[in-house]
Amino acid sequence: MKNTGNQVVWDLSKGSFYETWYFTFAIPGGQAFWIRGTLHHNTELDKDRIGGLWFARFDAGNPQRNLSLRAFYPESHLDFIKGRSEFEIGSASFHEGCFKGGFEADGHRVSWHLDYAANTEPLWLVPAPLKLARIPKADVCVPNVDIRLFGFVEVDGERIDIDDIPAGQAHHWGYHFAHSWLWGHCNEFDNARDCWVEALSVEMAGKGRARVPAVMLAAKFPSGIFKPHTLGLVLSHSSYSKGVWTFAGQDATRRVEARFSAPEEYFVCQPYVSPHGKEYFCHNSCLCDVMLRVYERKIFRWILLHELRSSKKAAAEFCTPEYTSPGRYEFKSLF
Repeated sequence: MKNTGNQVVWDLSKGSFYETWYFTFAIPGGQAFWIRGTLHHNTELDKDRIGGLWFARFDAGNPQRNLSLRAFYPESHLDFIKGRSEFEIGSASFHEGCFKGGFEADGHRVSWHLDYAANTEPLWLVPAPLKLARIPKADVCVPNVDIRLFGFVEVDGERIDIDDIPAGQAHHWGYHFAHSWLWGHCNEFDNARDCWVEALSVEMAGKGRARVPAVMLAAKFPSGIFKPHTLGLVLSHSSYSKGVWTFAGQDATRRVEARFSAPEEYFVCQPYVSPHGKEYFCHNSCLCDVMLRVYERKIFRWILLHELRSSKKAAAEFCTPEYTSPGRYEFKSLF
């Protein structure tokens, strides 16, 4: 089966649109990276912002070396065709199996060449009935939830070789941002192989710090796979406070809980602009710790099946229109 999750969507039927592809990965020695390419159309923005390249480095040993960079490009510096899993933005190019490029920003020069073997099928986070009802303003696909990278990353002349490094790669698009969201990913656990977790919580309504989120949680663990379903949106909850994200979801027989955490010095912040011209702030860390617990229902109680842990190898973020910080922001499910 061909993995079509990275195919360009680029739909301007509603006037404004955004589309993004990104990779996250951590390497031995305490560094981690978040690299993304974006397409963005907004009639209120100048044409020189339609394409973007984004790069973040995280350094656990010396957080002062954390970097958060971006560069924007006009339409003349883009090349893509709707329906194909490939694009060019500035000097960067992507096709399924390879993402390479580089740019200069804020006095820094970064470049990368990432090769990988694609997953056989994508992970879709938004349940199909919701999409058929045309409720979501955006769609979320993880074409490559569990891949291995080969190549290199270079920052200001320092080359870091990438040799068989676990990574995740996602593709999002839509005509509007959610009011706020939480996200987390891990596919490298200290005590289990070939396991992963992907979590997304999107605020549907809320007042103050209390939110009504739609939580989409998927995980692979030693005894099986848990994927998002429509009923699970009601049975799930999420929260964020002081560098700790929590996600929980369940079906009739299983319950999955994921806890991501990172100290404030492991975060970077990138300003976003929504397709409708509203400013957002994305606070991201790719040096998170994770605890993933899987329970099985036995009569009237839950029995713990698995507890998986990962240290400084996971990625998580919160994004909000609030001008805030990882230590001040709060996100709490009403239920």
